[in-house]
Amino acid sequence: MFSSHPFLRLMLDTVLLRAAQCSAYLAHRDLLNMSLRIFLVYLSFIVLGFFFLFFCKRNLLNISEYLRLNYRSAVLSGAAGLILTPVLFLALLFTLLGSFLLLAFIFMYCFFLLLAFYSAALLLGEFIMRFFTFRSHLYVELLLGTTVLFFSVFVPLIGGIFFFLLLLLGMGGVLNLRFGAAD
Repeated sequence: MFSSHPFLRLMLDTVLLRAAQCSAYLAHRDLLNMSLRIFLVYLSFIVLGFFFLFFCKRNLLNISEYLRLNYRSAVLSGAAGLILTPVLFLALLFTLLGSFLLLAFIFMYCFFLLLAFYSAALLLGEFIMRFFTFRSHLYVELLLGTTVLFFSVFVPLIGGIFFFLLLLLGMGGVLNLRFGAAD
């Protein structure tokens, strides 16, 4: 057998060691690439949040105020809006008029999702700021809320539920204020 020869055995061990080192290097590189991607998505969420706060400040503040006062009805209408709307879009797809309007409805739904995310992040950031200090600054509140809400998804079990509940809350506020069901 060739593997019993010491030189060939040494060569085989060297090749296997090199392969293990390359595999470890590739796994480390993939982890760095994934971390960089997550960080870039996080930065884009922050920049988009500041954009929303600059251009839609009154809307975000109204939704946040509504969420602070009527959170129970907001969660219920958010559940209806967040869960039933894709089902309605699917049903609308099979109609002639719906197939033409579907792209506009999907754009509106994505815009409402972003408004819901940032209004819930603003409310969460306000609660965090109240806990640590008495001062209030909208951009810091949005930054803190977006950071907590964005990275809460990475916490096992609890994070996804927390994110989903806050998204339900935000979507309920957006739907109630946009479609006139507010108290």
